Amino acid sequence: MAAMTASSPSRNRELAHRIVDSAVRLFSGKFVGAHDLAWLLERDGVQVSNEEPSVRLSATAVRHPGFNANRAGTYGADPALRERANFLWSLGSLTFLHEWAQAIVVEQLYRAAKIARNEPYHH
Repeated sequence: MAAMTASSPSRNRELAHRIVDSAVRLFSGKFVGAHDLAWLLERDGVQVSNEEPSVRLSATAVRHPGFNANRAGTYGADPALRERANFLWSLGSLTFLHEWAQAIVVEQLYRAAKIARNEPYHH
């Protein structure tokens, strides 16, 4: 059996399948409702300041019953996933473990809530 290389057709099909499968599972309605606000953490997304998530969430919260922050997988995000997202968010050009990225997002959302309420968030 020949080893799969990063550019082999078998490897490319496998990666494409993983990307599509993650999008189907995520947006099948089980995790993200049709009218929920969905942010996708993606390396090609927009880098924001500390205040911007608060402004973005405050401006759209009334129109959406739920909020979901999701991350692209190791091999990127399916185009349907990117299209469904209301906002593509980037944590910058640094690479983080997925668990670290999730912790950073939770902390930034906490910070956004504190900013929206004019409460201190760094003490």
